[in-house]
Amino acid sequence: MTRRVMLIVGLACILSGVALLCLWVAAWRVLGAEAVGSSAQAADLPALLPLPQIRQAPLVLPTGSGLKSVLVPNLTGTPQPAAKPARPATGSTTVYRVKPGDTLFGIALDFGVTVETLVRFNNIADPENIWPGQEFVIPGDGVPTPTRPAVTRASSAATRLPSAPIPPAPGQVNGVSTEQFVIISPGAQQNIRKIYALGQARGNNPRAFSKLGDSNMENPYCLAPFDEGSYELGDYAYLEPAIDHFGGSFGRQSMAVRQGFHSWSVLDASLADETTCWPDETPVGCELRQHNPSIALIRLGTNDVGYPTRLQAELQAIVEFCVRQGVVPILGTKADRAEGLEDVNNNIIRQLAADNNIPLWDFDRVAQTLPDSGLGQDRVHLTVFYPLNYTLPEAFQRGHGIDNLTALIALDRVWREMTQTK
Repeated sequence: MTRRVMLIVGLACILSGVALLCLWVAAWRVLGAEAVGSSAQAADLPALLPLPQIRQAPLVLPTGSGLKSVLVPNLTGTPQPAAKPARPATGSTTVYRVKPGDTLFGIALDFGVTVETLVRFNNIADPENIWPGQEFVIPGDGVPTPTRPAVTRASSAATRLPSAPIPPAPGQVNGVSTEQFVIISPGAQQNIRKIYALGQARGNNPRAFSKLGDSNMENPYCLAPFDEGSYELGDYAYLEPAIDHFGGSFGRQSMAVRQGFHSWSVLDASLADETTCWPDETPVGCELRQHNPSIALIRLGTNDVGYPTRLQAELQAIVEFCVRQGVVPILGTKADRAEGLEDVNNNIIRQLAADNNIPLWDFDRVAQTLPDSGLGQDRVHLTVFYPLNYTLPEAFQRGHGIDNLTALIALDRVWREMTQTK
């Protein structure tokens, strides 16, 4: 009888030991998973959600078992997050300076935004290559990540139109007169009215414009804040009617805008969005069909350095395609002068505008008044300015600040010329 009791007690001890070992292994795996998860790359995680905080809680064992209490994970405990930078309030932004050891994923996690948002807001060409001292704009929780396509906006007329009469145009930006960077010759005046009339006969939307270009024309940097309401025009309040007239086009993600686009890219059907474009349809054809605009704002050439002859031929083909569709093309110059002092590509763009009697948005003329021509350290992408508050001096020192303002002035001028609205 005594031997049987001893066997039963021994078996109970063995089973208790196995259970304890299983609990210890489970706890080690959960804690290990947390450690690995915290260092994983952004692409390995489905979303930037905070990992669960694990608190140790004692396991209560039966009295007289002879075993000591052990700690096991408690996933329902109160999280104890480490100190993180203060997140910007909804609808606001903050500027973060990169520190040694920072990663873009870590910064995004600390501020509660996605890596994609940081990349888009700061024109980051290589998310794996950031360096100490670099500054990033961090949007608040209320700033949406742009989606494709965004074609509507709530009218801001009720809250943004001033109660007093709209003041006259200042007539200049950074000392450069409007006539020097928005060039509409007498021949262009007549031509754009003919193109506009053709477009109206075809059923084009008089309240829509499209963007054609590379990464410097992408959302959320180029014109999108005017649809979001994230702007203050200051002395340029006379532009408010143009914002209301073209509402929904500013924040639209164009089918003909993409990072790395060359002049020939917008005419290449293999680069069209397969999910929304027709078979054998080019990016520009897809965009004009989908959005049905009256104006096309075109800026290409940064990625065409070394191919001046082809740039000229492709831009000419783009202009002709737009005109046949009854869409008024506005050609824009670029801030970089990567070709050297000759400024070859910008001069090609200027000459094409003159030869075709179409408007020229000579952004380069104003960009040269900015520090480093308004370009970031890569000498390609424009420096970020958000929101667009033109009551602040900084707005007139940042690439996208001047980019957005001069583009809006060009749209306003062309709109008034083609409709003969004063």
